[in-house]
This record gives sequence, structure tokens and C-alpha cells, in this order.
Amino acid sequence: LSNLFMSLQLSPYLFSPSPKCGSSHMLYDPTLCLLEEHWGGYSFQVNPLPPFNLTVVYDGKPLGPGAHPASADVHSIYVPTRDTQWSSIVSIFKSMNHHSPDMLFLSPFVGNCQILDRLFGTGAVKPKL
Repeated sequence: LSNLFMSLQLSPYLFSPSPKCGSSHMLYDPTLCLLEEHWGGYSFQVNPLPPFNLTVVYDGKPLGPGAHPASADVHSIYVPTRDTQWSSIVSIFKSMNHHSPDMLFLSPFVGNCQILDRLFGTGAVKPKL
């Protein structure tokens, strides 16, 4: 395993309280627990309502005990439509440096099988789970 994840999730500013490891129901996001277990990964933070902004954040894996690398905003865009947003997600997804994440999490508030078909139709990234 590479201990790398990808997550398509709601933008954190849409939540109050903020999700955390162990949250359930609407706030459920397993990647928050993976970060605590020293995984790294890309979080696609999506606003499903206008304005259709998208931010991609990379959380690196710690390289030693006590190390906590900061999150890095890789890409932020504001687009006029959901279709343009999804096209941007696919484009960024195809150009990632890590082509085989161990896990992909898709929040049901962000998308459904349609976005998965578009992502996996690219052939570029093949998550294991």
C-alpha cells in the first residue's frame, strides 16, 4: 500500500461544526481518520451549489515521528456551472502526480455514479478501494 487517498467532499466552510475523525451521518469522511494514521492524499473540496468553486488540497505523509506536514492548496477555481466544475475535477484528477491511490471517497453530497464514470473513464487513476 502507498497509504494515499483521494477524497471528493463538500467544502469545509459549508459545515458547522466541522467534520472530524469519528463523525457520522452527514459529516462522515473516513479520510480524516486516515490523516490521523499518517496517510497522505488529495481532497477535492467541492461546492455543489452556485458559486461552483473547487479547491484541491494535498496533505502530505509525515516523514518521521512527530512530523505534521501542512496542507497545501494545490488548485482553486470558481466556475459558472456544475458541468464545468466536474470537467475541472476530471482534468485535475488526470494530471495528479500519484496515479494509484489506495482509497477513493466520494461524499454523496458532491456527486454520484455519473462523476465516478467520468473519473474512471479517463483511465489515468485507478484507486484500489
